Amino acid sequence: MGAVWSDERRFQRWLDVEIAAMAGWADLGVVPADAVAAVRSRASIDVARILEIESRTHHDVLAFTESVSEQVGPEARWFHYGLTSSDVVDSALALQLRDAGELLLAAVDRAERAVLVRAEEHRHTPTIGRTHGVHAASASSPAPLAPTPTAISGSRASPCRRSGWSARTSRRR
Repeated sequence: MGAVWSDERRFQRWLDVEIAAMAGWADLGVVPADAVAAVRSRASIDVARILEIESRTHHDVLAFTESVSEQVGPEARWFHYGLTSSDVVDSALALQLRDAGELLLAAVDRAERAVLVRAEEHRHTPTIGRTHGVHAASASSPAPLAPTPTAISGSRASPCRRSGWSARTSRRR
């Protein structure tokens, strides 16, 4: 998860957004295809250089675009074409959130499998049942684990769905 939120990944996602925008402009015939190819082949993320430029410019996206331009050469004149800083930052943030969500869902899957394995492993292990804090009839060990897989798989449900938020209407139902 730390890698998803690192400077390296943030700048890489910015570059992904910039290249996608350039490719879209190239498809429309606005940006030369060779400019897109040049950025794809020559641009790389140099965090130290970007931070160095940012210390002078006090603008993160300007520092990023200047760093890429240094690497790409004249074709970089089309880099960042038609975009605002917010276009790049917000779109890249959405990609980072997707990446983080994928990691979280994978962890949920692993947790669910681990609970199911443990429950099966102790299917016939007797335990003391409890009710209102006192001993009750005996139970098998998986009993306390029984609701856990359902709770874990339920955590996959969209937080928006659980809260009643509707993306189509942009308001609570």
